[in-house]
Order: sequence, then C-alpha cells, then structure tokens
Amino acid sequence: MRRVIAGFVLLVTGLLFALPANGQESPSPVEVRQFDIDLGADFVTHAELTLPTGDSAPFPLVILLHGSGPYDMDATVSTPEGEVLSANFRRIAESLAANGIAALRFNKRGVLGDGAYDFAQIQASDLDRLTADATTVFETARTLTDIDPDAIYLYGWSEGAVVASNVAANLGDTVAGLILQGSPNGNISTVLQYQHIELGLEYLHTITDINNDNLLSLDEIAAIPPVSGAVSLMPAFYLYDYTSTPQNPLINSYTDSNGDGMIAIDDELRPTIEMFIANYDQFVTQTDASWAVGELLAQSGIPTLVLHGSMDGWVPVETAAELHEAASQSVTVSIYDGLGHALSPTDDRALDSFRDIDQAPLDDIAAWINAR
Repeated sequence: MRRVIAGFVLLVTGLLFALPANGQESPSPVEVRQFDIDLGADFVTHAELTLPTGDSAPFPLVILLHGSGPYDMDATVSTPEGEVLSANFRRIAESLAANGIAALRFNKRGVLGDGAYDFAQIQASDLDRLTADATTVFETARTLTDIDPDAIYLYGWSEGAVVASNVAANLGDTVAGLILQGSPNGNISTVLQYQHIELGLEYLHTITDINNDNLLSLDEIAAIPPVSGAVSLMPAFYLYDYTSTPQNPLINSYTDSNGDGMIAIDDELRPTIEMFIANYDQFVTQTDASWAVGELLAQSGIPTLVLHGSMDGWVPVETAAELHEAASQSVTVSIYDGLGHALSPTDDRALDSFRDIDQAPLDDIAAWINAR
C-alpha cells in the first residue's frame, strides 16, 4: 500500500478488453487499477482507474461525476427486481480507454458497494459536499502514476455537471476541460417545472387516467411504470401518503384535499406541485456552490463540451443553448436526436429511463479530447 495526498491506494490491477456499444469484443485491451480515496468527513470511497495499455503514458484522464442519487462508480441503474438497465460510467470508461484516454470512477458519498449504503452520508451530500468530494478526487488523480496531471478532464452527468462546473470555477485552468451531459442551469425548480408540470401532468392525463375523468385512483397510480422517467417519481412525491406500503397503498392525504380517496389532476395535484416548486428553496440546504452552470462556465472560461439528447425528459434540451450563450467562446454543444438524459434511445420524454448510452456520444467525447 502506498500513500497519496488525499487518500490511500490499494493497487489491484487487471487486464480486460474494452467492449463497444454492440457488445462485441474489441481488440483494444485496457488495464484496471482499483484503490480507495479518503474523501474526508468520515467517508472513504472505492475507485477504479481504467487505463489504455501500451507505452504512450502519461495519459489524459477523465473523472466521471454522478447524477443525483446514490450511484455507484458504474452509474448502475436497476429495476426494483434487480435487473440492470445500464452501467454507463463503465461503458464510458472502457470506450475512453480504447481511444487512448484513461478514466477514473468512484462510488458516490454514502455508497458502500454491493447494495449497501450509509444513509447519513447520503443525507449530508449537498452541493458543497459533492463539490469538495470531486475536488479531492481531482487532486488525488493528479498524483496517480501514468496520468498526465495537466490533462485531467471532468465529466459530469446531470447534477454531476453542476459539480464539475463548480470545481472548474474554483480551480481554473488546472482543469483541462469539461464534458457536461444533460446539464441543468440555474434554480432546480425550473427542472421540476419541466418534469412534473410540462411532462408529468400531460402523461397522467393522457395515459394514467384511463377513464378520462380527471381523477386518479389507487389502481391508476399503481399502473405508473417504475424506473421509467421523471413521471415514475410522482407517486412518491405527490400521490402516495408517506405512511403507504406496497402491501397497503394509501392516497396522499395532503394532495387529496377534499378527502374523497381520489386525486383530481387539475384541481388537487397541479396546485400541490406548484406549491412545492414555489417553495422548493425551503426544502433544500442552501450552499455556497452554485447551480448557475452558465455563469460558472463564463467565469472559468475552460473548454467545455455540452452533450444533450433531444428527448431528454429530465432537463429540457433548450438548456444546452443557454450554456452556449453564456460562454460561447469556450462551449461546444452536441445535440443527439432521439436520445434522452442518459444519451440512450428514448421515444417518450415522460418515460425517459436510463438505458445504455449510444455509441455516437462516446465517439464524440473521445474525438473532442484527442483533438485538444
């Protein structure tokens, strides 16, 4: 075991072959090194460095920063039954390594691995804490063998894009560049407006309310598909009571303001959502780190590649244009037709689930870095 600045490294190395999007074996072998990083505040995370093989070290490096939620280093998304829908950070890492670029992944604060979590650490993970964690990972990466400390990029998905932008604004051109996937910009309430009002209510009206009476019953609510876009979060947010269980589901007594055991979409649910969005700042911890990604990009001036799917059901695609307008000299935007928030094929924004990332953005990421 050897010490590094921000943690300790248990070197467990291996050799594997990178798999492209079609799952066929690639002739490009990659090397894997596993180690731990002490993030401070009583949490040590497990990390994995994926390296190209060959004698061209030191390599440029991309650090992958998670979206919101307790993600492992692979950004694994699973169904409630345990079926893995995607592990896109692993796919990105292997694609980068096959193109001569190293990648560093780590478990988000509170994620212990093998399905175990430290919920106190997850609860403490506000934007300031996540920015500090990413900074620690960045500083650790600069000390790693075979990594070019002047060619380290930050890749942020969704909330991770906000984290990456804050780190870059703090560190300046020590960061070689940013890749931002599905980035929000500004107050998160605008994202909730898009998810729950623009997309969610429309879906509930046209799909969930099967008898078109503008009322949602428990049976209709139970038919909302899980792990299928932002609409799948609405039952827990607004429709089920906090005392509900899978065995004994109950209508949310706050949303059901007239107590009839049904939720009126326009007269009860819409006002509840609007109230929540209007008062969102009262429900979250106030931080020094900023959600105004456009302002952060203008401040840092760091080369940035913005990736956004035209069918993103979590962050509106128009946000990408906002980021370019805020820092047009340093921001390059790529929009992908038919792809969603995970840059996977998506037919319905309201049901934008996180499947395998498409090959086109993987190719573009590697080409952008290798052209620098």
